[in-house]
Amino acid sequence: MAIAITEQTAVFFHSLLLGAVLGCFYDLFRITRIAFVIPALLVLVEDLLFFLFSSIVLFGFMLENSYGQVRYFILLGMVLGWTIYYFTLGSLVMKCSARIIRAVRGVLAFLWRPFAWAGRKLGRAGRVFEKTMQNTAVRMKTGLKSRVEMMYNRGNRGQKDGDSVGQTEPENQPLLH
Repeated sequence: MAIAITEQTAVFFHSLLLGAVLGCFYDLFRITRIAFVIPALLVLVEDLLFFLFSSIVLFGFMLENSYGQVRYFILLGMVLGWTIYYFTLGSLVMKCSARIIRAVRGVLAFLWRPFAWAGRKLGRAGRVFEKTMQNTAVRMKTGLKSRVEMMYNRGNRGQKDGDSVGQTEPENQPLLH
């Protein structure tokens, strides 16, 4: 089917607009890449999803405007619209969003400081408490004699090397050493 020149011009300008809109959509992915650390595999998946979405949108646009026929001026208009957006308004959007993200990070870092300070103090107190408890446990293990040892020593107070087992100390000595 033949399309009139005026209709082709209108479709070309619409394809320019479609390219710019897809550029805006791609900027959302670019902004998230500035805001968050995203692994390379996830970036690849995001790009593939974007190009899949773009191809579906382009296919629908061509079905609607050129009866499903591939018209190179539509492809050229879309690429040209995306390129114009990318180098003009897109660069401005990315600079502004980078500044906004830096400002938000600064505010969040400022708000996080009291919690980080409290965490460091609690961590130090926890380490001191842990060391104190370890020292206490060691002292409890080595500092006291068991009741059985004390009873054994009480019965054998008078024995020295070579004494017989049955001999005991005289009664007037105190029980504790």
